[in-house]
Amino acid sequence: MKTGQNRENRSACRLRSIFGALATALLVGACSSGAIEATPQDSGDPASRKAVRAAVLEFSRLADQQRAGRLEAILHPRFRVWAQIKGKAGVLALSRGEYLAKIRAKEFGGDVRRVTIHSIQVRGDLALVVASSRGARAVFESSYHLVRGAQGWQLTNDMAEVTFLK
Repeated sequence: MKTGQNRENRSACRLRSIFGALATALLVGACSSGAIEATPQDSGDPASRKAVRAAVLEFSRLADQQRAGRLEAILHPRFRVWAQIKGKAGVLALSRGEYLAKIRAKEFGGDVRRVTIHSIQVRGDLALVVASSRGARAVFESSYHLVRGAQGWQLTNDMAEVTFLK
């Protein structure tokens, strides 16, 4: 294996470890209170929080508008979607390519959602955003993981509970 690949694998392992710890801390706080209203104080410098907020809002807007080409720029190459559809067993897992294909095929998106950001935590080049969004067809309770790199802030994970409206 090349040195660059080893470094990339170590970086990926560190990211998974850090994101796992952040997600666990968030879930423990939510479960101990009995409700998913765990809104820890925002952390990180104001400029980073503003840039992270902008990236999440842009992601939502581009998905709503089904603009896969523009979405590619803000989705990390290892981006994943993990979605729990309320009332259904199992978790939907999609790679970046699968997600973009569904946007292109107009299977995802096409709604106008109002996004509410509940918290933004920035730790160096990593960020965790807890948000909810509501459109005419569905409500999403989401945790977004982002990483800052040469391209700016990019989403690595979209973990959502989705409730379809009748």
